[in-house]
Amino acid sequence: MGMDKYKTGLAKKLGLDVPSSPPLKGKGTTGLMLPELKKSKDGRMILYPKLKSTWSPEFVMQYIANQANGYGEYIESVWDCEDYAFLAAADVRRRFPGQAIGILLGIGRYGGENINGKGHAINILWFSEREDDQMSWFPRYYDATTKQEITAQQFDPLLLVAVPIGCSNDKKKYRDFQPLLSPVITNGTIALDRAPYDYDAIGDIKKELNRWVETEYGMGKENENEALGELPDGFYIPSDLTFYWFAHIRNWFAHERKPRPNKKVPPVGVAFGQFKEKDLDVLILWKSPTEYTYFHTVIGEEIDPVIRSGFKPRLVIV
Repeated sequence: MGMDKYKTGLAKKLGLDVPSSPPLKGKGTTGLMLPELKKSKDGRMILYPKLKSTWSPEFVMQYIANQANGYGEYIESVWDCEDYAFLAAADVRRRFPGQAIGILLGIGRYGGENINGKGHAINILWFSEREDDQMSWFPRYYDATTKQEITAQQFDPLLLVAVPIGCSNDKKKYRDFQPLLSPVITNGTIALDRAPYDYDAIGDIKKELNRWVETEYGMGKENENEALGELPDGFYIPSDLTFYWFAHIRNWFAHERKPRPNKKVPPVGVAFGQFKEKDLDVLILWKSPTEYTYFHTVIGEEIDPVIRSGFKPRLVIV
């Protein structure tokens, strides 16, 4: 149930050209993005993004458990632990805008021979509590693969991908919650897939993404929440939607696309970076190991010719 022979953690080599530095091989954290003042569409200065922890921890944990029960079957080399963790993080952020959550990659200390002592991926959620006028944050851990809450003692973390992703080299722009991992990863590629990529599927993947554009997938029409434009400023940001589509297109490929995958994974990644000194988050679509384009989830189209020369990715996940 952990990372199988094709998913041995942070791959040392990746058979794709990526717009970033080589794959990560050591410990670290992307850092949780901290709020900063930005001007909204109507000209107001707002904190962007915002962290929020006003929901009951039990309510949120029950939601993630219910979601995990509805996730598709485990498929060796195609859909495994990090895919479950990505999807759970994306869904929690959409259902509870502002909720701090992350993906922990590390070594499991539970679950028998499939997980104990092996590479695995789980979710970590942070909730706030106030005592003597002091605000502190405490973690809860959930394994969406085995569908159970676990404790800190049952997992040895190596890499933390916080959502929203910080990966800033400016300490004023990110925050670390427990568990504290160092160093902060300011750039690199998180490469987990080592199975062959299904480049023949890229046409179907683009068609599905275009269908999502037409139906406002994840923006309101197909979601129990309100549309993105109606959400409180700063709680659900463009990088959330990009990560949501990244996690969901992998789920669609593994469990809904026909024909079913044959030990291959989708050639889709996600990049977080800057374009003209502003944050930009895009999907990466590979049609071959050396050819890729960018897809902007908010605009709803491929934008590669526009940003290819100026986009500076900090973090790529594939």
